[in-house]
Amino acid sequence: MKNYKQKFLVAVLTVMTMVGVADASIAKNPAYAQSVDTKALASSQKLLKAVDDVHKVETVEEKEAAAKEAMAKLKAAREAAAKKAAEEAKAAKAKAKALAASYKKTYRRNGTSFYKFVAPETSGNVEGTSTYKAVQRAASYRGGRLTRSAGTKVGPNGKETYYNLNMGRVVSVMKAKGYKGSYWVRSDGVKMFGNYIILASNHNVRPRGTIYETSLGLGIVCDTGSFAAGNPRMTDIAVAW
Repeated sequence: MKNYKQKFLVAVLTVMTMVGVADASIAKNPAYAQSVDTKALASSQKLLKAVDDVHKVETVEEKEAAAKEAMAKLKAAREAAAKKAAEEAKAAKAKAKALAASYKKTYRRNGTSFYKFVAPETSGNVEGTSTYKAVQRAASYRGGRLTRSAGTKVGPNGKETYYNLNMGRVVSVMKAKGYKGSYWVRSDGVKMFGNYIILASNHNVRPRGTIYETSLGLGIVCDTGSFAAGNPRMTDIAVAW
């Protein structure tokens, strides 16, 4: 940039000098005018080129400055977006933690700790949702599980057995009572309603809709059976075994 400005100044001074010399010489020798005009034209062309060169350099510098400014703005925008994403992730994590804590809250009734009902995220792949996983993680029992081969198991809330019957009527009753959810079978063959295992129990001890722990996870009372009269604290778990 400096070199072009120097050329520009030299060209200007050259033309000005030639104009001054020409004025003095022409007064003494009119024939000299033609050669002066030729030299003046050449100097004028140099002047124009110097001006053009200066303009081009200034344009390049302006473009470079604009590019730097655009890069700075892009960097600032990316940093702002990253900061916002981090804040949103932090807020989502805090919300999920708070929800998970709320899922663990229980109330006692008839010697059993009951959990509150949480509706499923979807009627499709419930087992793959974060809500289902959080709900089931709320259970504190970490002991042995009821199996088909064992037949019975003493779980966190007493004796457990299993049964395999059609759940159509049971699910219809739950929906009619306002519980949101759909029937599905878990990957281990346990029958589910929404986020919970379908349970049968004595409704005087564990009423329909109450949720409590079993060896297979949190379940919801949807059904009962003839066993309930003689075994009021027993749980029958619906499976597809």
